[in-house]
Formats: sequence, structure tokens, C-alpha cells
Amino acid sequence: IDPNGGVNILWPLFGMSNEMLACIALTLATVIIYKNKKQKIYCLVTALPLIFITYTTTSAVLMKVFSSDSKIGFLASTQALKEKLLTNQIVDETQIINAQKMIFNQQLVAFIAMFFLIILWIIIFASLKKLFFKNHAKN
Repeated sequence: IDPNGGVNILWPLFGMSNEMLACIALTLATVIIYKNKKQKIYCLVTALPLIFITYTTTSAVLMKVFSSDSKIGFLASTQALKEKLLTNQIVDETQIINAQKMIFNQQLVAFIAMFFLIILWIIIFASLKKLFFKNHAKN
């Protein structure tokens, strides 16, 4: 439950997940092109954008989660709200309830963003493993 209507907390998560979906699609395209083409150089058409978007998405997620600026970082925003509650800067009961909801929301979105990032990197590493390491199973 977001006291601000939900869009403010979901919008960054939507953007991150959208970029991660693009990374996954580019990873799949790179693997398919690499596996099916005799000239492996063609996979650079998708691999170079993959590298760029993976770098920018990863750094953006890490910034959004771990930035020390409370206007940027989910966890910093959580910490700022906790400090306001502990120092009694928020005294109105409705504002206290809203602050507690925002703390939960920020922590939840930080967890979801990191979960998505971990899944993205698992997919990328599994794809790299599939490309460069042959399965040497014994018959």
C-alpha cells in the first residue's frame, strides 16, 4: 500500500525490469546468432548493445538501491524515514502510518530490484556457459 498512489514506487521498478527484459532478449538473440551462423562475427550485432545495456542497467539498479542520497536510493530513503520516526520529526499518526508503509515499500522494491538483477546475471552467465563450454558428458 503506497500512500502516494503506487505509481511513484512502481515507476523505477518498471523501468529497471523493462531494461532487464531487453538484456535477456539480446542475450537470447546473441546465443541464437552465435549458434546458427557460420560466421560468428554476426553475433556482435546483438552482443555490443547487450554489453552496453547490461552495464548501464546494472549500474542504474545498484545506484537506485544503494545510493546514499535519500532522493535516489531506496535503502537511503528507508533510512531517512526511520531516522525521522526515531527522532520524532513525524508526530501525526497518519504521517507515521504513511512513513511505515513507505519504509516497507522502499525495502520491498529494493529487494525486488536486486532479485531481478540476480536473475538477469544468472541468465547471462548460463548463456555464456552454454556458448563457450561444451558439454562433455560421458556416454
